[in-house]
Order: sequence, then C-alpha cells, then structure tokens
Amino acid sequence: MMKNTAFLFVCFAGLVACQGNPDSATTSTPEDPEPLKQQEPAEQCYSYTSNTDTIWLHLTNTGSNAVSGTLVYNLHEKDKNTGTISGQMSGDTLFADYAFQSEGSNSVREVAFLKKGNTMVEGYGEVEEQDGRMVFRNRGNLTFGDATVLTETACEEPL
Repeated sequence: MMKNTAFLFVCFAGLVACQGNPDSATTSTPEDPEPLKQQEPAEQCYSYTSNTDTIWLHLTNTGSNAVSGTLVYNLHEKDKNTGTISGQMSGDTLFADYAFQSEGSNSVREVAFLKKGNTMVEGYGEVEEQDGRMVFRNRGNLTFGDATVLTETACEEPL
C-alpha cells in the first residue's frame, strides 16, 4: 500500500510540474508579429509629358507621412514655375504647399495629388486666398481627372 501511495504521489507531482503555471505560459508566449507595412521609398519622382507641356514632381519622404520636394511646371505659353513643396500624405492623397516664383513674384498655393499605383493624379478645385496663400476652398470637392497624370520615373533633373 505504501508503494502505491508513493507511486501516486510521484505521478501527481509529475503532472503538476508538466502543467506549469498557466498564467506564465500565456505571458511568455511571443505574440504573432504584425505584418510589415510596405514603406514608400525615401525618394520618388513622377513626370507628365505631352507635346507641349511637362510637369515634374520629386518627393522625399521625411517621416510620419510628411513629404518635401520639388515641383516644376513647364506649360505651353505660360511662364515656367519651379518651386518647392512641403506637405502630408493623407491616405492616398498628397496635400502640399507649393512655393514658387513666377513672373518675378513669389507665390504659395496648395496642390493635391492622388496616388494611384505608380502614378500621381493632380487634383483641381475652387481656391481662395488664406493668410497670403491660395488654398482649396473644400478639399472634399476636388476633381482628380485623367488630364494630368504623372507617371513614376527615375529621379533625374527635369529638362
């Protein structure tokens, strides 16, 4: 009888040891890692070219959805505009201030581009002056048509 009791005691102790502490088992198990989000490259360039017009956009991701860069408009029968942009990606849309010089004066206006795959589509809408710069009256009413679609390209200086 004593041997049976000792045997049962050893079996019981073994079971308890194998189970361990259920609380520690759940906290020591590593969580499944979140899938990695695809990050945009640090530098991206886009261009639009027609028979008479060229637009070139150079973007540098500066973190937390912020971007800065260069934007050049060389449109037929208009002064060439070269300037800098600084803004934020809001979902798939870039909203940025475009600071440029045209006809000898410095100007700032808001621009918007919708990212679609490897393209950026320029947005248009009503604007108004606010604090010395032109801004969209209502961002929700912007039109992103097929007229000005910039395609991703190598980051080389524009013509």
